[in-house]
Amino acid sequence: MKCLICTSSFVEIASWRKLLLIKSSQLVCGKCLNKFEKVEEQDWKNDWIGTKFEGALDSLTSIYNYNDWMKQVYQQINFN
Repeated sequence: MKCLICTSSFVEIASWRKLLLIKSSQLVCGKCLNKFEKVEEQDWKNDWIGTKFEGALDSLTSIYNYNDWMKQVYQQINFN
């Protein structure tokens, strides 16, 4: 398969879940997948301290931190 982010070829590991169609195919290689940083539960609250939006959000759902890697992936999705 080809990675959707870096377009390099990778071999998907076979498993019973994939064979029985319980789990979908992997679309991103392990190298790219490891670059995503999972969000800590309280990280987002500190970003709003001292701004006019402090206290405006009750909750926020995000899986990964928006860092340089995530910015590059978003640009690739939006403009390519």
